[in-house]
Amino acid sequence: MTDEKKPAFDPDKTVVDVPRPVPLAGGREAAVPPAPPNDAGDKTAVMRRPPAAGGGAPADLDKTMVSGVPRPAAAGGAAAMDKTMAGGTMPAASAGPAGTFELVCLSGSARGRRFPLRSDQSLVGSASSCHVVVPGIDAVHARIEEKGDGAEIQNLGAEGSVNVGGRRSARTRLKSGDLLKIGDVVFRFVRVGDVFSSDYSEAELAGGGLASFLDPETLKRNWRYGAIGLLILVLALVVWPAAQQRRVVVQKQTESASDVAREKQVAALLQLGETLFNAGKFVAPPDQPEAENAYAKFNEVLSLDPGNEKAREWLTRIDKKLDEERAKRDAEEKRKGELAQEQRERQRKALEERVKGLINQGDQLYAAGQVAEPAGRNALVFYREALKVDDQSPLARAAVAKAIGYYVDNGDKLRESGDAWKALEQYRKASRASEAKDPDIEARVRETETQLRSGMAATGTYLVIYKDDRGQVVVLDDMDKVPARYRDRAVEIRPVDAQKK
Repeated sequence: MTDEKKPAFDPDKTVVDVPRPVPLAGGREAAVPPAPPNDAGDKTAVMRRPPAAGGGAPADLDKTMVSGVPRPAAAGGAAAMDKTMAGGTMPAASAGPAGTFELVCLSGSARGRRFPLRSDQSLVGSASSCHVVVPGIDAVHARIEEKGDGAEIQNLGAEGSVNVGGRRSARTRLKSGDLLKIGDVVFRFVRVGDVFSSDYSEAELAGGGLASFLDPETLKRNWRYGAIGLLILVLALVVWPAAQQRRVVVQKQTESASDVAREKQVAALLQLGETLFNAGKFVAPPDQPEAENAYAKFNEVLSLDPGNEKAREWLTRIDKKLDEERAKRDAEEKRKGELAQEQRERQRKALEERVKGLINQGDQLYAAGQVAEPAGRNALVFYREALKVDDQSPLARAAVAKAIGYYVDNGDKLRESGDAWKALEQYRKASRASEAKDPDIEARVRETETQLRSGMAATGTYLVIYKDDRGQVVVLDDMDKVPARYRDRAVEIRPVDAQKK
């Protein structure tokens, strides 16, 4: 609170909801209860003054205090309240039209980040509801409103916590290039697309000279010092030009030395990035993330000088090179796939030609009746050879099935005509052709053998019986004694078979 003269105290007037200590009997103090919620939004909420202890006059409370977050207490004094703020919560930030300015963070954990501002107003703070969210400052610390060729910033946080060009003010104008400090975080206010230096000096933030006396916040708290400051201002007009000139010279020397060092570092990084680019080291390999690469060096340049166009051009070239390499790899993989497919197709056609050639030879023998005989040169031999060339060939599989079916069909016809001996011979040839893997053929063999055994007389010895081409039944005691051409007709009769009869 300032020491300005207050109007006479009126005990009947109401006061706002500000808890102040109330003296009680015995030197104790009690807090004034808070006012009820204010439904009027930004209007001042009031309440009756509480009576003093013992039924005396109400406590002497400031009539102009408003409810809200208290500002930090001045040295030796009570905490003051921001008169321009009403109680309640700040509305959440909403999307809006993009403006022509942006804040660039120069310190803290968000250093190097750019925050676009809206064309109407933007809230700055650490709360997620703000438009510009930066850790390390108040939840809702400042409001920036675009006006004409510049903007205006209003302090919504602790008193004196917004510094623009060395001056602390509750509300001040901003122009492109201004350096400002919100809380402990330093920013530069720039027009979108402007090139600027990311360096700054404490001299820019400290102000100095007469700035401290002209600071509205200081004058507001210490009006007496303002009068003294005015006197000092008049006296300083005599020496101000020289002092200002010396300050500017020192500032320029500091900035010049810092700029020279930064420019040298930037030039070295640009040169190293170009060398790595020409060596093909665009980015770090996945298995060597720490390896030097052009992409990392040009990004270091942007961290020192966010507006460096050369670094941005090199990064664009790197992206283009990476796209070209990716396209080249994709084309190479596609070409390899096409070559492999062509190779497989040639192999398939070659196998198909071989299979067709073998099947054609087998078909000639099949037409001549040499389906499975003579041994070594018959249709089935060529069909099986074709199947070995390509075991998935449907032509070869069909040819083998055709040869097997030839004997099955003959056997069925012979059995129907009553010649079981020759039918058995055909079924056994079919069994050998199918390598005894066809259950239907094996069942025909067993059924025919059983039929032939059933007509034999009971015997207690082992016999081999077959029927020759003249129709005579021959009985032998050993299979080896049966002529080879009749072995497919021979049936073994064991004592157990006769007993089963």
